[in-house]
Amino acid sequence: MLTADFYWVGSEAAIQGTRSTYSYDFNNLIPMDTRIRIVRNWLELPEEKRPHFITFYIPDVDHQEHLHTVDSKETENAVHYVDESIGKLVRSVDSLHLPVNFIFLSDHGMTTIDTVNTIGLPAALDTNQFRIYNSLALAHLYAYHHQDVLATEIALKAQAVDYDVYLPDELPAAWHYSKADDVYNRVGDIILISHPPKVFNFNKRHLNPGEHGFDPALPEMHATFYAWGPAFKNNYTIPGFENIHVYPLIANILGLPYDNQIDGRLKVLRKVMK
Repeated sequence: MLTADFYWVGSEAAIQGTRSTYSYDFNNLIPMDTRIRIVRNWLELPEEKRPHFITFYIPDVDHQEHLHTVDSKETENAVHYVDESIGKLVRSVDSLHLPVNFIFLSDHGMTTIDTVNTIGLPAALDTNQFRIYNSLALAHLYAYHHQDVLATEIALKAQAVDYDVYLPDELPAAWHYSKADDVYNRVGDIILISHPPKVFNFNKRHLNPGEHGFDPALPEMHATFYAWGPAFKNNYTIPGFENIHVYPLIANILGLPYDNQIDGRLKVLRKVMK
């Protein structure tokens, strides 16, 4: 049985409003060549001390897409940089002749949004009746008094343009975002979902042109998944899948059992394994 020794080199910081810049600066405090050398040093440790799971986050494509759109030259340059960096990492690790598996993935896609014609605060929404938390893609409305929910929901639906209005038990099951899934009671009493490229901007703040967090069924929100190494089949392509299934795949490769209930299912990705 492999032990759960986890090492990481960089991690995305989820800080609203400054997430992209903060995570980019934080990760780039350590030059790429140094980060790759750190990974190599870990893998050169004696077997009993060697980590079995290493994470490596490269924020450049996400950062440039947020700032310059998905089709910008800056984004193209970032993609080439990531490709070259992964090549360096793989060559360095492969030279050690260890049975290392690589899983290369992103956690979301990205789309270019309309930063000029944004969705303002709906006229049907009384801020004295609701506490409002909104990102660009969605808004949660929390009622001070539950009796105000139904009438407001009806009024919002009647005037909604470029967004959808949901009660918690009406959200699409595929989003895993319903009241039944909300074990921490975070979902609002009313939820507004924008239609990209339109986004919510109730506070009229400056917006960057690239954003994610929209319906995961949209092709623009689809992510990347590549896997190679001794555990995986060669030249094998599979249809898209929900990223929740990566967890049980990694646990299986590491030989780590789990008895807690999770959303992911190993059978979805077992076909990629030898």
